[in-house]
Amino acid sequence: MAVQSRAVQKLEGARILITGASGYLAWNLLRSLDAVDCEITCLTRKPSIKFEGISSSSRIRVLSGEADWPTLLKNTDYVFHFAAQTSVPVSNADPVLDLQQNVATFVQMLEASRALEKKPFFLIPGSESQAGLPLTFPVDESFTDKPESIYCLHKLFNEQYLELYTRQSWARGTCLRLANVYGPGPKSSSADRGVLNQITLRALRKEPISIYGSGEHLRDYVYVTDVVNAFLAAAVASDKTNGNHYITASGVGTKLKDAFWLSATLVSQVTGNPILLSHIDPPQGSSAVDFRNFVGNIDRIKTDTSWSPKVSLEQGLTETITYFINQKETHS
Repeated sequence: MAVQSRAVQKLEGARILITGASGYLAWNLLRSLDAVDCEITCLTRKPSIKFEGISSSSRIRVLSGEADWPTLLKNTDYVFHFAAQTSVPVSNADPVLDLQQNVATFVQMLEASRALEKKPFFLIPGSESQAGLPLTFPVDESFTDKPESIYCLHKLFNEQYLELYTRQSWARGTCLRLANVYGPGPKSSSADRGVLNQITLRALRKEPISIYGSGEHLRDYVYVTDVVNAFLAAAVASDKTNGNHYITASGVGTKLKDAFWLSATLVSQVTGNPILLSHIDPPQGSSAVDFRNFVGNIDRIKTDTSWSPKVSLEQGLTETITYFINQKETHS
């Protein structure tokens, strides 16, 4: 169910740089850009990356190794900066390394942009959990930020660096704070990312699914194609989005237990697999973030970009199940 954004056609002729090009968001972005006549440079740590299912691969340049930011950013229109270390436990275990990987690299990019007369427009992903543990809902951009992990703190650092540089006219760009993203694409390298995708795969493999505690806490699940379309809409509306950050979500709260049950039920309808769902006690040392509630207010991004999510949770899970079955991911 590739719901294509109207914004994508406005990128005809654009010169685009995608970092973290072998990752989940980039995989989906490249498929959205496939029908667009644009020049794409993919920066990745996996030089052997393949672009199955992309007809325009001849217009995609793949680079790996140390990045020469002044050269890469010169004459670039849009930078989708998706490269990141995404594991919360890993960032908490080594904050200094995470700072170097997730913040210092981005500051180097901003500094390279600062020296350019024609500046590219940066689009970076943030996290809804930068706001910490909000007590009222829905959450909008006015909430006070109180990160509960090094990972979210560094996400906030990048967002604030970008906003400072835009205020000083040293750079241009925007940050989309993403809710719980799910849907087709490569598996995340971090075990604590893409939980709903993982639950769906467990159901397909006839493995038991465990819910910590009651599962009553709310999540805002947003389909990955909707997320990609939000990035594209923010890019073409750069005059309005420059210097801002946006809650990017479905705007719908779903209890975690209900999302898990829906995934298992849809898998059972397709495969005949039994539903193996149970509630267990949370492991010792669990973070309060694991039991937070979140529902996003998406009024600001809708106003500034005309974007809105199109895919319901049931539709998105159905598409995700079909993708995993076709890719034979259930056996990996």
